[in-house]
Amino acid sequence: MASFNRPNLFLAIEPRHDALAQVLAFLEVRRGQAGIIYCGTRKQTDELCAALNASSWAALPYHAGLEDDARRRNQERFLHNEAPLMVATVAFGMGINKANVRFVVHAHLPKDLEGYYQEIGRAGRDGLRADCLLLYSRGDAMVHRHFINQGTECERPGREERLQALMRFAETRECRRRPLLAYFGETLVQPCGHCDNCVQTVKGDLTDATAAAQVFLSCVKMTGQSFGPGHIIAVLRGSRAKKVVARRHDRLSVFGTGKEHSAEQWRKLAQQFIRVGLLEQDFQFGSLRLTPKGWVVLQGKEKVLVPLERAPLTAAPATASRHHAPGSTITVRSASPFSKFH
Repeated sequence: MASFNRPNLFLAIEPRHDALAQVLAFLEVRRGQAGIIYCGTRKQTDELCAALNASSWAALPYHAGLEDDARRRNQERFLHNEAPLMVATVAFGMGINKANVRFVVHAHLPKDLEGYYQEIGRAGRDGLRADCLLLYSRGDAMVHRHFINQGTECERPGREERLQALMRFAETRECRRRPLLAYFGETLVQPCGHCDNCVQTVKGDLTDATAAAQVFLSCVKMTGQSFGPGHIIAVLRGSRAKKVVARRHDRLSVFGTGKEHSAEQWRKLAQQFIRVGLLEQDFQFGSLRLTPKGWVVLQGKEKVLVPLERAPLTAAPATASRHHAPGSTITVRSASPFSKFH
């Protein structure tokens, strides 16, 4: 009946490396605001809620494992502003109409874009800016893939396609609304100007990471393209861990050649190398392998430019002003059934 576009929602995605620390940093500049934090499982919901309470944040849990009375009581307290934070599984939200939800955080990757869109739609119903943050990990995608493979065979292609669409959305470096709205049958003519990718300056925001890429790709090649980023980084950083020494990877020529970068910097670079198509990561085992583009870079025939590290949403204060995306034009095609490294 209407467009799927919600221009007052600021969309942002950050790699998840420490969910609790990232959520706490995000909340710190949003004290007094109401929000929902979605987790993947009941256990994750209980653990994050308890950790937030231990850090002096008034948070309530909500999932199907709670007694009906407890769920109802927590929901009412949240709706009546008695507790600003709801930590929940997807069991929470249907029929909730709380106008002043200022943010929705996904601490874990949803199953598909339908779920993601429905859950962020509970924010900013008063028309004011609301922040939507997804903490992204490919490990979550591997878990989803595991359950897809265990499910009914006739359902696997559709579920796999939906997961891939979600990952393309999470890993894009372009305007995030374009793939999101395209999924629901709409075309965004111009960039939205209200997502993390759009607010990043286009010019002058790239750095040459060719040397680092060649070292990383060489290590992936020398270790047989059978290991994930953690092991590659351990080798490059000169780790004497048992798994490195046992495989005699401490004798490789690339061993210890990447000490100028911290493990965290290498982790971020590895994510960039995957995003720009130099590497593919196996969903089931997490191992990395070179793509044809990666081989070209390894041979020194092409440079690698990656975006500079930008300030995360977890450190950016939210604004309360009404947002109108400049120049955002929507064409409805059809109805849908649904840091710098030194």
